[in-house]
Amino acid sequence: MDEHTTLAIWMESGKTLQFIDVTDFNDNATTVEFSYFGQRSQEKRHAIFRKNMIAGYAVTE
Repeated sequence: MDEHTTLAIWMESGKTLQFIDVTDFNDNATTVEFSYFGQRSQEKRHAIFRKNMIAGYAVTE
């Protein structure tokens, strides 16, 4: 993944989350884990989502 990779996560609740500059993406057995640049915080962050809480995701190639 390069610095311009984006990620969309669709939550079971119907909410859609968007992330930019995604790196270190890992799709594990029970989690989806990645680093990203927080637009509001202007900081590099790391996130972990439990797979049983998401409906799906899409990553740019």
